[in-house]
Amino acid sequence: MSEYHKKDLIEDDEITLKEFIIKIQEYGTYLWLRKNYIIGVGLFMAAVFLLQTYLKPTIYSANLTFMVNEDEGSSLGAAAAILGQFGFGGGNASEYNLDKIVSLAGSRRIIQAAIFEKENIKGERDYIINHLIEIYDWHSKWHNDTMLTNFLFEEGLSTEFSNRENKVLKIIYRQIVGDKEKDIDGLLDVGYNEVTGILKLSVYSASDELSIALVNSVYEKLSAFYISQSTEKQQITVNNLKFRADSVEQILKSSEYELARLQDNSQGFLLRKSQLTKDQLTRRVQVLTILFGEILKNLSTSEFLLKNATPFFQVVDMPISPISPMPKKYFKRSIVGVVIGVLISSVFWIGLKLYREIMEVHPSNE
Repeated sequence: MSEYHKKDLIEDDEITLKEFIIKIQEYGTYLWLRKNYIIGVGLFMAAVFLLQTYLKPTIYSANLTFMVNEDEGSSLGAAAAILGQFGFGGGNASEYNLDKIVSLAGSRRIIQAAIFEKENIKGERDYIINHLIEIYDWHSKWHNDTMLTNFLFEEGLSTEFSNRENKVLKIIYRQIVGDKEKDIDGLLDVGYNEVTGILKLSVYSASDELSIALVNSVYEKLSAFYISQSTEKQQITVNNLKFRADSVEQILKSSEYELARLQDNSQGFLLRKSQLTKDQLTRRVQVLTILFGEILKNLSTSEFLLKNATPFFQVVDMPISPISPMPKKYFKRSIVGVVIGVLISSVFWIGLKLYREIMEVHPSNE
């Protein structure tokens, strides 16, 4: 390529860049001349956003923080050898999965158990789920659904709900936990601090009493279920040993009673047959006594391990009534409205100018 040709290309590039800058200045001047319209639209959108914020119901946030103890590792380590001697399996009870707890908190099992607790809200004692239906006026939203007209739950938690009850449960469950796919925020938010390991349950609702009742109920059901599932195997072992201890104790007492009765009836004079029976009963009592002692020792060890393997939920802070309403972000919403209004108005005027320029370059054929 010749030097002359390269120079032409550079000059063309410079001209193109110059035209681009001039075009930006031209559009800037064009928008500036219409600044009153643009600012007007921005202020109008700010007013719309402010009105939306004002009309939104007041939200009350109830926060409950708690932690799960993780101090059992050392005590269980000392008992690991004893555990192995008696064949009791067990994992490291100090390894609590915080993500698992977060997932469980929003599970259908925990939420359904929580909303079927009765609480006093607005002077009326009823299931939390019925309070949710009343406070959020679901009956008016269901006015076209004859199946749900004036529906409220009269019975508590059940393993078998009717189709109508399941339909309502699904609606309320989605309202509580939200729907990520549809970008719907729920009333319940669960998380934890990765540094401290402290977990936090938060409920945002239109009633301070409802927020407190729901967050406390979710915590109670979550802690009870998690503890139960974490110690299920150890609890079964303890229950089996208790059953065996009771059985052996009954047989031992029966054998001791039979031996004592034989000795009382003989009055110190035993025939050979009676002596044989006495020796057999004595051996049985001795064997049962040893067996009973071993079972009690195993039971004591199992109860010790169960106690140390049991997760301990401890509340750090719990919500206390009355709760102050969350402040409405009027300033932030107004700024957002202004920005959106200015952008929409600017795009409109720029589009209009482009359209006119195109029509001038390519006029329609008459």
